[in-house]
Amino acid sequence: AANQVSKSSTMIRKCIHWSTEKDLWPRLWKTAPRQFWYLYPNADFATSEVENKWVPEFLPKNPEDAKYGWELRYKPNKKIEYIQFKSGVRVYFKTYEQDVHALQGSSVHAIFADEELPESLFSELNFRLAATAGYYHGAFTATRAQEFWREAMEEVGTPIERFKGAWKKQVSLFDCTFYEDGTPSPWTEDKIRDVIASCKDQNEVLRRVYGRFVRSDGRRYV
Repeated sequence: AANQVSKSSTMIRKCIHWSTEKDLWPRLWKTAPRQFWYLYPNADFATSEVENKWVPEFLPKNPEDAKYGWELRYKPNKKIEYIQFKSGVRVYFKTYEQDVHALQGSSVHAIFADEELPESLFSELNFRLAATAGYYHGAFTATRAQEFWREAMEEVGTPIERFKGAWKKQVSLFDCTFYEDGTPSPWTEDKIRDVIASCKDQNEVLRRVYGRFVRSDGRRYV
């Protein structure tokens, strides 16, 4: 999707919702979830996001609440390790900097990947979900131009489409001028035109305004 259209915020809200609403669990899994993974590019970014976005904006306001309560746990190096919800779900924070072997050995009920996941990590993460019939979520602007994810998102309905049947959505800034209830959003057409004018080239417009995958081959754009 385009930049600044609430991709990350939406995924955070979903993670918290699934962590705390036990009435949803029988419809989602055959066993009660105990472990989710939330992935960020690095540990500093993960810690900053939890402290500056999760806590003030999205986590339930009363950490002691019997249903919605939670507690943050940190590693000795003061980087975030996990959120323990009173529901029994523990959300571990993993990073793209970790070796793939550090992502082995656990059964996970849901994985949430913020920013574009390196293709080399996907297979191992996907197998963490196998035993639980769990769910993989990814929300990102395609800045790495990975062919793996381009085939998933740009080749829908073709023989080379990856993850046929998965729920996928490409979102441009022009899709975000109104909220679902019809209320105007901060993304007015004038503001979008200003963003387009500030982009350095057409590649940047396609990527950051239209949420497209861009692959440079001379002057050709995909």
